[in-house]
Amino acid sequence: MNGNKVIVQYGVEETYGTVGTATKQIEIASESFKLNLNKKEEGLLTGKAVGGRVRTVSKSIDGGFKTLVRPDDIGLFLAAALGEEASVTVVPSSTAAYKHDFTITDEDVLPSLFFKVKRDSTVVKSYSGLAVDSINFDSSAEDYLNVDITFVGKDEEDDDLETGLSNSPLDTLRFAGTTLTVGGTALEVSSTKFSYSNNHDAKTQTNLTGLYFKQPEVGQRDITVELEAIYDSVSNGVRDSYWLTDSDVAVSIKFVSREEVEEGYPYSLTFTLPLCQVTEATVNISGKDRVKLPLKLKLVDDTGFKVSLVNGLATKYIV
Repeated sequence: MNGNKVIVQYGVEETYGTVGTATKQIEIASESFKLNLNKKEEGLLTGKAVGGRVRTVSKSIDGGFKTLVRPDDIGLFLAAALGEEASVTVVPSSTAAYKHDFTITDEDVLPSLFFKVKRDSTVVKSYSGLAVDSINFDSSAEDYLNVDITFVGKDEEDDDLETGLSNSPLDTLRFAGTTLTVGGTALEVSSTKFSYSNNHDAKTQTNLTGLYFKQPEVGQRDITVELEAIYDSVSNGVRDSYWLTDSDVAVSIKFVSREEVEEGYPYSLTFTLPLCQVTEATVNISGKDRVKLPLKLKLVDDTGFKVSLVNGLATKYIV
């Protein structure tokens, strides 16, 4: 079986660490789900020429997958990564386009997912207790919007795929037509990246957890934006206004699909970061290529921070 025949299905766990019935199926570029067995040697003097036997002292899962962003699939992973979804609203004047706003939860633990991966014609492995540890979006000229999602989880088991599931029929979001503003100023960019990390504590084992670890708890989030802007008076103005002064600045990135939920209402994905600081803004010239200004920004206050998705789903992703 070659990689093109891999099948990936997933769902939301009702109970942490318990695999249920998968409700979604997704196309991927690659996956790296992995069972970790910490095998520890006893460390005793054996009287032999080799060391002693090893025993498993802990079990865990890590890894994830890379894919292209479709405006229906991505919602569940945003809900799982950020932890909070507001009530779904109809886009004004629309009848079928709905807006989903995702924000950072105050809870210590995030919703847990499970995945089922078929890598062989007869072998299916399921991965349980998966919490989104990081979700990173990147796009550049002549490309799609890519996403790389990593997880920390509990266990691996033999399993079976569900029948009747299919991949999303929607078009993927692309770089073309992306709008990006810094401090309300529209910049002309050739690439952009949004990175979100939950920095989980996933390695707390107690006398009650057996070989496993306690359900991961979220840590301090790291949220950054990186972009490469055409270097001109506009981008230089942004550099001088915010990098040289340590001033706070708002950032907005919006990807709009060529497909519409209904006429006049396209699918879209928007990142809104009201309170950032510029941490890097150095421009240099190397060779004959067009001069560009790399900018890196860090979210320093999550007030007003949200990720918004417009699609045709009228209900929350995780209830």
